[in-house]
Amino acid sequence: MLAIVYLLLMVALGDAIGRRFLPFLSIPHRLASAFLCGLLFSSWFTYLVGYVFAESASPMFWANAVFFAVSIALIYFLNRGTERACPSTTIDSSETEFTHWDWTVVGIFFVVGLWMMFRTFTIEDGNIAFGHHQYPDFGSTVSIMQSFAYGSNFPTEYPHFSGDRIRYHFLFYFQAGNLEYLGLNPAAANNVLSVFSLTSLLMLVMTMGTLLFRSRVAGRIGAALFFFHGSLAFIPFLIANPSTAAVMDKLSKMTLYLNSGFPYRGEDWGVWSQNVFLNQRHFTSSIAIFLLVLIFLYIRNREKAEATVASQTEFAPLQEASVTEQEPVAELKAKKPKKDKNSQMAGEERVEEEPPIAEETAVDVEDESESEAEPIANKKAESVTAPSTSSFDQYLPYIFAGILLGLLPMWNGPVYLTAAVILAPFLLLFPLRKELIITGITAAILGLPQVIYLTSGLRPAGYSMFRWGFVIDHAGFFDVLYYTFFTFGFKWVLIAIALYFASGLQRRFLAAAFMVFPLTYCFRFSEEVLANHKFLNIWLIIANVFVAFALVKLWNLKSGSSTIPARLAALVLGLLITIGGAIDLVPVWNSYFVKMKYVDDPLVEWARANTAPRSLFLSQKYINHQLLLAGRRLFYGDPYYAWSTGYDTSVREALVKRMFETRDANELFSLLKENKIDYVAIDDMIRNNPALSQG
Repeated sequence: MLAIVYLLLMVALGDAIGRRFLPFLSIPHRLASAFLCGLLFSSWFTYLVGYVFAESASPMFWANAVFFAVSIALIYFLNRGTERACPSTTIDSSETEFTHWDWTVVGIFFVVGLWMMFRTFTIEDGNIAFGHHQYPDFGSTVSIMQSFAYGSNFPTEYPHFSGDRIRYHFLFYFQAGNLEYLGLNPAAANNVLSVFSLTSLLMLVMTMGTLLFRSRVAGRIGAALFFFHGSLAFIPFLIANPSTAAVMDKLSKMTLYLNSGFPYRGEDWGVWSQNVFLNQRHFTSSIAIFLLVLIFLYIRNREKAEATVASQTEFAPLQEASVTEQEPVAELKAKKPKKDKNSQMAGEERVEEEPPIAEETAVDVEDESESEAEPIANKKAESVTAPSTSSFDQYLPYIFAGILLGLLPMWNGPVYLTAAVILAPFLLLFPLRKELIITGITAAILGLPQVIYLTSGLRPAGYSMFRWGFVIDHAGFFDVLYYTFFTFGFKWVLIAIALYFASGLQRRFLAAAFMVFPLTYCFRFSEEVLANHKFLNIWLIIANVFVAFALVKLWNLKSGSSTIPARLAALVLGLLITIGGAIDLVPVWNSYFVKMKYVDDPLVEWARANTAPRSLFLSQKYINHQLLLAGRRLFYGDPYYAWSTGYDTSVREALVKRMFETRDANELFSLLKENKIDYVAIDDMIRNNPALSQG
């Protein structure tokens, strides 16, 4: 099947490109990079070629034909010879390479991802089936998919609000539509990208945890916490269901996510649950791309910090260096832990006899001093600052990182903004300032034109960009404080513990991530004020590795000669941060489908056979409809997403009402022609619409 061939070429191309610029700490790190780079670059390339062939009979045919030819040539060219090796890193791969336990965890994540994605979007008996929580969002995004798979959406417009350029980040759904064009059904096309995006994200979170804390356990736990938000909304739920029998009965019928009880917008929408990632499938891959860049930048800054400390301590006894005197020493290579072959998890560090990797702060003198003729500082500095063929070459990886970020606005605008806000403090907090500036300039050159394209020409904003309180109207400081603590619960306690034990470099990393809070609570970027929740969703994924680090530290912390009190605390805190997330997985399990006839549906087949790919319909304000599934566009569909994106829905609403109510045939035909409407769809929803005059 051509779709499978496309996916294989996509990943191979992503690997061929990514490994020329990015150092990898493990095989999963490289696999995630291959998928994400391939997904981003192939989507952009295929879309742009399709745009060039917009006037042809089949833009998607030419887009894919050119992609197949160019990708094969590039893969061959980039992989031939050995003149350019993969970038190296001084970080010991024995600290970061995945063990069989890590691979097992990745396998579990993959299976859970498969279940979640197909449990909420699938094809059943010829029906396209949406999870009831996903139906509204998928009305918007699946229509974009179909407009490429069976329509001709070049230049690209929003299928629910045609006649104006698209103002929604759409490239993920373009690629899903492209895979459908190449042979997959809509659910398979969307889900295959979603599952591999989620798996890539979680592999990168595991990598980030291991990189930051030299603890594979922290990486695994940090990735697993992705599924458990940590909100305290489970407390009112348990109070309302005080007995075990009542809880079990409630869970057996539960189809709604936990409600916090706050009177604020969206508190019962599941924005602090997996619902966000199930509804907005493009969100996961865009966060993963950002983490790929973040990990790369941290690797290089950690290497620089370690080389600096090693240089400062070259002529001093290494064992005398302390964390308080040399702050980045905690980031130096840790002592290799002893293996306990009789431990419960083979290959894991034995925590009973010595601290885990995450606790180590001393330099491994034996490993680093095997060659007495070569000082440690020289070895470190040489590997970090090894001369390249030209002064420009050493900056190419940072330009590449900027390209990855710069291609995000059409993929997911909030992630692009979050990346800018988090990476800006890196200039003050980390040593590689020139390199960070190069990354930022590259990202701005590529990204800002997309931002301008997506945001210019919108209706005048009916709100101020500066808004204090996020979803809380007239918010006081303690209102915001209480809301924030409630939303993330006891993860705050564990973050505080992590900061206590963390090194300076680790604290600076989290400090940069905290910049999303003023972004969330002090600004507003759309009509939908709740949309700022995405900034906090991204922050939490990063913060989870610090939460995991705190749990590992507690587990190994001794009170006197006993670890029991600290381990009990770790177990209790672990339960408190996961119970709400576990309950919020129940609505996914209990989800029911909203089904629409799709395969062999008469209207779908008629529309595809008898109307042009760019046909425009005047119709009822549908969220989803067979016309949209056929790849056709509506002049004015469901207005929520168009309104929240900034389209002038009030003008369009009045125009549609005028066309449906006019008794003057000449006026009607004039308006239809003026707005390039090809067909008018009349059904019982139009005939019985109380908002339209039936006179």
